[in-house]
Parts: sequence; structure tokens; C-alpha cells
Amino acid sequence: MHGSVFTIDANNENGAHNQSTEITVFTQDMNPFIGSWREDDAESIGELLFTTNGQYTVNWTMLEDYIDLFGTYEFVTATGAIDLNFEWNRIKTAGFSGAGSFRFEEGNLILEGIYTGGLNSKLGTGDKVCSHRFIPRS
Repeated sequence: MHGSVFTIDANNENGAHNQSTEITVFTQDMNPFIGSWREDDAESIGELLFTTNGQYTVNWTMLEDYIDLFGTYEFVTATGAIDLNFEWNRIKTAGFSGAGSFRFEEGNLILEGIYTGGLNSKLGTGDKVCSHRFIPRS
């Protein structure tokens, strides 16, 4: 985990209902990817979600109730390198390559060099390396 872990305890009705949970605190500086993003191009990725536990999901259409692509991610802030490690996809696509680069411009996430391959790929086509601009979902 990237941040500090705190335990929250709740004592309801004089001990009749005790609950406890741990939360991890993150800052934008620790992991600027965390959260939900959508591609600026309306016909591309509807949602790219980065979670605090190092996983990502992709939905081709925003607000779908299923996941199209899933895996883990790693990044190196100093070099701008990102690796989306493929683990599962709902619809098979040949040629997935999750190694690329990232940068942030005016609060937007730019991913370059990442593609799934195939003629109808949402992250590029075959050997063509694409650049994708994601805006945060509010």
C-alpha cells in the first residue's frame, strides 16, 4: 500500500454493535492515477479505473455493469513509465501491450504506447502506437 493505515472503531449502543475497519490514506502525490477516468474521445474508453490496491479495470462503455479488461498496474513517476499488466478480458483481443508512458497535463492523464491490438482495438491498432487523453470523472 502507498499510504498510512488507520483503524476506525465504532461502538454503537454501549457495545451491542461494535465494528472496526482499516482505511488507507492516499494523496494525489503518492498515486496520481487513483480514481475513475474517461477518454476524451467519446467513441473510445468509457471508463478506466485505477484502484488503491494496484488494480485497473477498463469498460468500453461508461457505467457498464461488467468489466471488459482487468489487471494490475505499476508506474515509476521519475521516468514516466507505466505498465498495465493484463490478467483478463471479456472479449479476446490479440496483441495486448501494456508497457508505455504517462504524463499529466492540466489534470488530464495522457497514456502513450499502450494498445490491445486488432482492427477494432480501443487502445490502438496493431503496431500503431496511440496516444490517449483521459479526463477525470467527477
